[in-house]
Amino acid sequence: MIFSKNTIIKSKFFLIVTAALFLSVFLLSCGGGAIGYGVVLISPDTRVLPTGSVVEVLEESGIQKTYIVVSIDSSERLEIDKWRIQIFEEMTGAVSLAESYKEYINLYARNIRDGLAIREKPDINSNRVYKMRIDQEVKILQKNENIEQIGSHEGYWYKVITLDGVEGYCFDYYLDIYDITAAVAEDLGPDISRLTAAFEKVYRPEVFQSMMDSRQIFLDKFSKEYGLFSDPEKKIIRVQLFDKSYEFEYSTVKQTGESRYLLLPSELEVIIKSENTIQLVFTLDDITYDPVFIYIEEELIDDIRTGELERRSELFSSLIENGPLYTSSAYGSIRFMENNTFSWERLGRLVPAIIPDDDYSEGKITFDHFAVPNIEGNYDGVLAFRFRQNPDRPILLLFSLENRSLKLEYVPNRNADNGVIMERSSSPLIMAFFGQQ
Repeated sequence: MIFSKNTIIKSKFFLIVTAALFLSVFLLSCGGGAIGYGVVLISPDTRVLPTGSVVEVLEESGIQKTYIVVSIDSSERLEIDKWRIQIFEEMTGAVSLAESYKEYINLYARNIRDGLAIREKPDINSNRVYKMRIDQEVKILQKNENIEQIGSHEGYWYKVITLDGVEGYCFDYYLDIYDITAAVAEDLGPDISRLTAAFEKVYRPEVFQSMMDSRQIFLDKFSKEYGLFSDPEKKIIRVQLFDKSYEFEYSTVKQTGESRYLLLPSELEVIIKSENTIQLVFTLDDITYDPVFIYIEEELIDDIRTGELERRSELFSSLIENGPLYTSSAYGSIRFMENNTFSWERLGRLVPAIIPDDDYSEGKITFDHFAVPNIEGNYDGVLAFRFRQNPDRPILLLFSLENRSLKLEYVPNRNADNGVIMERSSSPLIMAFFGQQ
């Protein structure tokens, strides 16, 4: 058979192309074309390629943002998103990661705080790379071993990846971490029986205990108006402090520790410190508050208030009984009258250093100031003279009454802190008055 020159040339070209293709397939099957080795962080289909598998990365598509990979346990070629693979130049690196990743293969987390940040580094001051939606799921990649304190919360930083490929670090306090292979059980929720029992009580600000211990009862504060009030049926917590009030609504409860509960979505943390002590932790306008409350029986509050009212009444009655008029050759005369009222005549010597003006001559006495123990022991109490012209700026006088002799010592308002006289004047003015019928 005779072949033309063109036919021979075409035949040689066909053989060369065929040989080249055969060589390419052979080299790929032998791994010679690999650009690296990787670990599957999240498999798109675990039935075909399990999460955590070590793969040989054969090709990369910049346009599709994918890799062509083949599992080291099989010869099947698969196309997979690049973000699902962590790639290494050497197989040893991939094998090492796969070994450490085993404990995290089935771990995922659900976000329970809307807007929770995923950060570039495991640091609260690191750049935020992602803002999570409430209930959004992420894949756990790694856990930092060191426990950290952020504000009032303790926890760990986790390296995570979103299900669309954003990788970074997230603090675990607001993560609900779970194993996807765990047996599905009836969702009974956290055991909140202790919290429920605690919410059956009404709690008062911790300062109530300080007032009882020091026997310095401020009636404007030691009141049933203030405290922590809960309504489990409506799922509302109301907090009434002396100068502020807060209300928190919640729909779910997460138990974050043996005695710690997180009420969502208000993000109010409740810490049961003891049978009769409870603490709240919440953040408003980037400021964290952590007030402590104690349980006091309602009847005890009533008894203490009644006792303090009687104490004040007895002090004023003693001023009337030993007077009611008290005179001083230097500082005028003071008359105590019914309903805690007074009049003060001829007080010009005290103007303006102590009393602002000569027109100040009458007003009301209150017993709403106290003194620290080292001062209080030498006196019967503190008289707050509230003159009619300026009742909100009382003249504070320590007093003692003995054998119809009334001793008064002036204390500047600057020496008092929150109604308690902390120190005497550096050069005290002491006035002596004598009682008359």
